[in-house]
Amino acid sequence: MELLVVISVMAIIGVLAFANYNSLGQDQNLKAAASDVQSYLRLAQANASSRIKCADDTTGSGADWIVSFETDQLTLNLLCQIPPAAPVLSAPPLVLTNNITIDSVNGCTNNFPVTVTFLPLLGGVVFADTGITCVSGPTLTVNLKDPSGNTISVILNKGGLIGIGNGGPTIPPSSPTPGPTSAPTVAPTPTPTPTPLPPSASYKRVFETSLTYDGNLGGLAGADSKCQTLADTSGRGGTWKAWLSDSATSVSSRFTHATVSYKLLNGTTIANDWNNLTSGTILAPINLTEILTT
Repeated sequence: MELLVVISVMAIIGVLAFANYNSLGQDQNLKAAASDVQSYLRLAQANASSRIKCADDTTGSGADWIVSFETDQLTLNLLCQIPPAAPVLSAPPLVLTNNITIDSVNGCTNNFPVTVTFLPLLGGVVFADTGITCVSGPTLTVNLKDPSGNTISVILNKGGLIGIGNGGPTIPPSSPTPGPTSAPTVAPTPTPTPTPLPPSASYKRVFETSLTYDGNLGGLAGADSKCQTLADTSGRGGTWKAWLSDSATSVSSRFTHATVSYKLLNGTTIANDWNNLTSGTILAPINLTEILTT
């Protein structure tokens, strides 16, 4: 009798362990799929910002690089286009495995294919489905789902950020197990989302770009244009310049030597005035982007 009890207990433990292992495997598969989609999008973004040409391009002006989420909701294609010519395939497709699918795309009407187009140099992004531009807001969310209904999201920001949803996969809760009543706990006060600092004559604003660039910025004018485009896309307002110099123009001659403070977009003061800014020691690091990420 005791032997039968032991065998039964071991069998139950084995079933529980197998179930937990299965859940962990699904979790890892879903995270790996999201990482693959993120990397595929970043490849298109890097090709556009680096002015990688299509194979048959003779213009040298750079190409639009497009990721297309296809109608089977499993396949992503990387396309290269020199408008007005039609886009052409430029890399092997990414096909999701382990029965993971592209469940939905928040911000479009879900009429697949949905395309994400990265424009050359300026870092602009265009979202569209079945040829119709969609998303009036700053982000597009691609939701992946596994056979158990767990989901994870890849989030694209028009400012250039491509991230994976912080919440991770959603695992269905198990039935509640009775237990001792615990003492009530005080919920922490939520941290408010910072309000972006508006333009003002009483301070100067500073941000670090959310996009990275190689050495080919198109001169000072091209660099200034990139900064202005990122600021405009994220709704920051005002006039923006890149902190750069060339052989003929110094940084000092490109900027007003302000007597007011210099601040990050969350209000953090980095310098009290121009002299403080250029002294070699600032009050806080410049580590906040135009979309308020670090």
